[in-house]
Amino acid sequence: MALQGAAKLPGRLESGEQQTGPALDLGCLTELGAAPERRYLPDGSLEALSDSFASVEGRRLPLHSQVLSTQSAVLRELFVSAREAGGQAMPDLSAAFEGSSIEDTILLLRLVYCPQEACGSSFSVLAAAGRLEGVARLADKLDTPRLLRSLEHYLAGLAGRLAAQRGELQELLASLRVAHACRFAAPQDSCLEGVADHIAAAGSCWPPGLAEALEGFDSSVLTQLLRKTGLRSLGTIYRPSPLFDVRPEATDGATGGFHLLPGGLLHPPRHRSGRQLLTLGRACLDWDGKHAKHVRAVTFQFRIWVMDQRGAAGQDYEVTPYNRDTFIRDTFIRDAGSWARTRFMPLAELLRRDRAYLAHDRLILRVELSVQGTDAASD
Repeated sequence: MALQGAAKLPGRLESGEQQTGPALDLGCLTELGAAPERRYLPDGSLEALSDSFASVEGRRLPLHSQVLSTQSAVLRELFVSAREAGGQAMPDLSAAFEGSSIEDTILLLRLVYCPQEACGSSFSVLAAAGRLEGVARLADKLDTPRLLRSLEHYLAGLAGRLAAQRGELQELLASLRVAHACRFAAPQDSCLEGVADHIAAAGSCWPPGLAEALEGFDSSVLTQLLRKTGLRSLGTIYRPSPLFDVRPEATDGATGGFHLLPGGLLHPPRHRSGRQLLTLGRACLDWDGKHAKHVRAVTFQFRIWVMDQRGAAGQDYEVTPYNRDTFIRDTFIRDAGSWARTRFMPLAELLRRDRAYLAHDRLILRVELSVQGTDAASD
């Protein structure tokens, strides 16, 4: 299944979804003309009572401090600052809406001025029209708690159903973008579960366009997705990379180590920035072994080299720490996604013609490590 353009969320309503209140009418976006305020104010007579304004894409929108200050923490601070500064009879709130389209701004204002419409049926209408993400981002930017609570409730139900029913991948990714933009942890996790199911089921045949669709997410989301996919993908492209030359810690303070052979680096999935996710925590510790049964977290001190496969003439590349220390330090937690390492090696360095870091579509990594401490599981 190809991913084409910006996917829309499904606009369907399901039993149990918050549906109280009338659905938003997208007709408010048609023929904005010279009086766009008529599309979001519940009564035209309110225009004469406006005491502030915002200019969005050349349209002047009359606003009301008494309404907006109760719905948006950001706008409330702007009103307070304007009053304390004095001298501005009509506060200009344009900066708060900068970067948003006139359509998304009007839809957001409509939901703020008419809170009875901030319900599941309206969110479904916005989702079907491909407008939910833009409105959600603006709601998060302006810190509108009431609207965000309603949106999170709607999205939690939708994401859970999509994951449970193996919904379309496009719909899951669209839901994931909204959840991530608004920092909704539970809906985001449900979406990641559903996306991981799709990836694991596809094996090595990734849907066209999926890598591009994931580029907008940061490393924390990609790491969680990798972990969830890995847990589902025994025997697929996400099986642990083979280890060899394993050297256990011998004496107190001695450094153990191993070599790791990740393969398939020239084929999906590869993040375009060149960052590879190295699942070092899984390689370092057998979480299911009897010695690790009661371990919740392990702190490692380690060094990593990418081997130049030219042999004796090779010049290995050492993965540099985030700080100036010689060793890299990380804590890997059993039930969290923190056991993967990002910012591993620049793609330009990996593909240098005067090195042989990548040979026969595989790397050889040399790792030296020592365990610095462990935390026991609470149970």
